[in-house]
Amino acid sequence: MQPVTYRVIIGAATYSAGQPTRLVDLRHQAALAVPVNSCRLVLSPPTGLTIAPQDRVTVELGYGDTRSLVFTGLVATVEWAISRVVVHATGAFRALLAARLNLAFTQPAANDIVADIAGRLKLAQGKVEAGLTFAGYTLGANRSAYDQLRELALQCGFDLYADPEDKLVFARYSPATTHTLAYAVNILACNLDMSDTPVSGAEVYGESPVSTGQGADAATWLTKKEITGSAGNKGGRVIRRVDPTARTQEVAGQIATALLADQRQRRRGRLTLPGAPAIRLGDAVEVTDMPVPAQNGTYKITGVQHTLNNYTGFVTALAVEEV
Repeated sequence: MQPVTYRVIIGAATYSAGQPTRLVDLRHQAALAVPVNSCRLVLSPPTGLTIAPQDRVTVELGYGDTRSLVFTGLVATVEWAISRVVVHATGAFRALLAARLNLAFTQPAANDIVADIAGRLKLAQGKVEAGLTFAGYTLGANRSAYDQLRELALQCGFDLYADPEDKLVFARYSPATTHTLAYAVNILACNLDMSDTPVSGAEVYGESPVSTGQGADAATWLTKKEITGSAGNKGGRVIRRVDPTARTQEVAGQIATALLADQRQRRRGRLTLPGAPAIRLGDAVEVTDMPVPAQNGTYKITGVQHTLNNYTGFVTALAVEEV
């Protein structure tokens, strides 16, 4: 195997493998369940090193002459010591956590809402798909902008995260790359489990007479006739939800389908590999040749963690779930 290489850029300074100012420890994390991508860097500082909050940080990892970008963000905090400096960097989604917005939209597609919020907070956009179209949609300052967009993604059956370029992704899971991982070749450890999730159906109740002939521009949102959408089997445990954004039977049904898919019983777990910087959130992995055949299969990557230091070497841990 070729030697591990890296390039870390902090502000105007660049640190690469083999330089006197070497990287002591690197820990990077990105996950669908964690709002903000993060990276912790420990450097042995040379004389004259200057690092300040808001400095731009990019991290590339790889082997030999090949590196892949794994993180882009800004310095959040700097901890100075005589023998080292610890840099904590975070992605742009921290702006979504801090923002509280009161907004109202008329007949927006979901991507219109995303684009508006991204523009207000100066977030770069990556893959952003249209999603559902609503008769109206409101956001309140009682919740963070991240919570609002996370809810919107759930309604559409989409994922919401920042990619390694720190660009907002709002899209249905559709992996561009499937990585093949084999036992005793590039899987160091595997832990997979399946929990009992007895949800069999979902129902969504809206607040509009739109689907009973009143038209999409109706001002009266309340009616004695229920606007409901359902998915799955009503004979078992059914999750029920009131959603005022569902003002047509079609939208209510699409939200119910997305809610049921989110609750579907599936295998989840963690894979540990030799450093694999090319694997990203939103990719897929095909696990093969496992001693227990039931562990083989195709999994969605829901979390990526890279660790690089003199103790563990370069290791990648993946959070995965069955597709």
